[in-house]
Amino acid sequence: MTKVEKIMVTEHVVEIRHAAVGSFLDVRGFVADYVRDSKFLPHWKIDSNVVSFTDSATSVDKEGSFAGYKSFGYFTYNPPTKNFFQDRATSFIKLLLKNEHYIIPSATRFGCRTKVFIPCEKDFETLNQLLYSKFLSNNLTDILGQKAKDMQLISDYKDKGYDARLILSPVNKEDIKSRMSFESEHFTKQGLYIDFDYFKIDNIDNTKLQIMLKETMGFIWEKVDSITHKLGI
Repeated sequence: MTKVEKIMVTEHVVEIRHAAVGSFLDVRGFVADYVRDSKFLPHWKIDSNVVSFTDSATSVDKEGSFAGYKSFGYFTYNPPTKNFFQDRATSFIKLLLKNEHYIIPSATRFGCRTKVFIPCEKDFETLNQLLYSKFLSNNLTDILGQKAKDMQLISDYKDKGYDARLILSPVNKEDIKSRMSFESEHFTKQGLYIDFDYFKIDNIDNTKLQIMLKETMGFIWEKVDSITHKLGI
């Protein structure tokens, strides 16, 4: 029997913050042309403190990026493959770091976040009880006097030099629309919501940013696979 691949609707963003660079404000136009001429993304918009880049002339279709006087980053909505975000974000980081219009200081914060929605045929109550049975003990039931009707697991933890946060919960179709930044045909069903946010604020080397992105995405996908396997979804 052919295995049916589960649907995962995802949203990814990486942001690198650094000390404010006043000279950036004088070269915004050059930076806009530099990124556009590189063929990375075709459209740009200049605001007071940031230049935004998009794949569509009027809005973001699938991907966008930005460069500002205090940070830069890349994001994508529901990319076609697991590696798409990492590959494209790496390309943008490399591109911006080698620009000759302004010097980007050492990063003060690296952040990588992935949101995952997995639509499911199980109803909301069944999903809620499934998460409850797999990740909580019956001691909470004894305290509450009943099982929780709407469970959301939030965990802050350390992972190999990074700070991280996990949000895990069942969601209905109204809730998932408010948690994601785009529309999808799959948002008409209930399902499982997984949100991983990794960040680092100490001892960041700009030459290692691509390695950090690869590391954190490896951690995230490994844990997403572990959660879905544990739940049998």
